[in-house]
Amino acid sequence: MHRSSACIPAVPRARSSVRSAASAVPSCDVLSEGRGIGLFAKAAAYLLQDKGLDTFEANRKLGFPDDCRNFAEAAFIIHHLRGAGRTIRLISNNPDKRRALEAGGVKVAGMVPLIMGLSPHNQRYIQTKRAYGHLFGELEVAGDDEVQDHGAVRSTAVGL
Repeated sequence: MHRSSACIPAVPRARSSVRSAASAVPSCDVLSEGRGIGLFAKAAAYLLQDKGLDTFEANRKLGFPDDCRNFAEAAFIIHHLRGAGRTIRLISNNPDKRRALEAGGVKVAGMVPLIMGLSPHNQRYIQTKRAYGHLFGELEVAGDDEVQDHGAVRSTAVGL
């Protein structure tokens, strides 16, 4: 995992959050490293980020759009698990995920915009995501010896 990413440690927290919900059913984790560009390309993007590009600029430099993911499969799974017409709460900071799921017919009652482990190492990454519309609320950067934990998750887990 690249030092700026907050994704991988967040997945277990998202699953735990979903399991603790009163009406929870298994979550749907969309395993699409690097917004769908794949692991090898994401490694190349990390090298570009180390040279000063942000995560979106690095992906574009490699010839990818900002997000290659298709959430149609996630919408299908949600319909299968919950039935058409039922609402969900989406654990994500990315409003584009909400729009994509809603376009697939999923009724999203709300989002749980959370992050995990804000630190000097991922501050630029989080600021970049915020600049591209991701929802993080008010955050402060912790010092090198501490990590802020706002009970947070960056994940595509879906709390049903």
